[in-house]
Amino acid sequence: MIQNLHINLYAQRKAAGRTCFRQPFLFIACIFFCFICITLFSCRTTDVNKPCIPVPDSALFPYDAAKIEWQPVSAGMDVFVHKDRKNSIMYEIVRIDLTNPALSVFSMKSKPEWQKSTTVKAFAKRTNADVAINTSPFYIKNNILPWSKGRPCGLVVSCGEVLVPPDARYCAIAFYKEECGFSAQIYDSQAEVLLEGRMPFEAAGGFWTIFRDGNIRHFKNIKDARSAAATADDGRTLYLFAGTSLTYGECAVIFQKLGADTAMEFDGGSSTQLVINGKNTIRQSVQRSVCAVIGFSIKKSAE
Repeated sequence: MIQNLHINLYAQRKAAGRTCFRQPFLFIACIFFCFICITLFSCRTTDVNKPCIPVPDSALFPYDAAKIEWQPVSAGMDVFVHKDRKNSIMYEIVRIDLTNPALSVFSMKSKPEWQKSTTVKAFAKRTNADVAINTSPFYIKNNILPWSKGRPCGLVVSCGEVLVPPDARYCAIAFYKEECGFSAQIYDSQAEVLLEGRMPFEAAGGFWTIFRDGNIRHFKNIKDARSAAATADDGRTLYLFAGTSLTYGECAVIFQKLGADTAMEFDGGSSTQLVINGKNTIRQSVQRSVCAVIGFSIKKSAE
């Protein structure tokens, strides 16, 4: 009786054209959507285990740092692009003069609780940032839903106020107001930032310090997209970095050859987003919404 009822219902649905997955591509699309959600919208960036083929240091940065042809972005900001198809490497580096009195530094108003996330491009558009980059790793409330809310994992300071408390396991970069512009300092532990005698104007967490005082720190050789930052000239110069198919160690080599003093990694993988004048430098199939962003802009003089 139950079997006959089931057959009759199926026959009625078939006649009405309402059988499940009557179009094969619909089923495939659903499976693909679930796969994308699970792999790209996890609680934080996971290192994609791509085969790690070492790239010679000479190929990572085949330049004389003093002779690099930087391209202007705005007053006191310029950019350098490296592309190496042979080794499947591409990266862009933004150099910012932090002593520029017209410079503004500002962060996404992150919260320690679940919040709506955003892309770096959307943040840059909303704040009129000349340059913006993703910073702290974060957790996702629902791993399946791409629109799920997120929660930063690590320090966020904005306008001198601690918005998200530090995570002592991870590093951070802090920006201090000076008589002329800003200075920046990278800390191995976010807890150190709040132990200083003065509160930073802005601060952003990341993962780990990869280079300090001429020494490259060692991590597992895992290639992925990378977002990073470095300081030079005693904190008066800032480098922002986004690249593809790189290990932490390879990023450190690039910063070392560039002449940086200290370098750190932000959240990477599909979170990697460096936006310059409204355009993403790293093209990925999916731009993940993130929970922590820092932006930089130059105040335009009145004409």
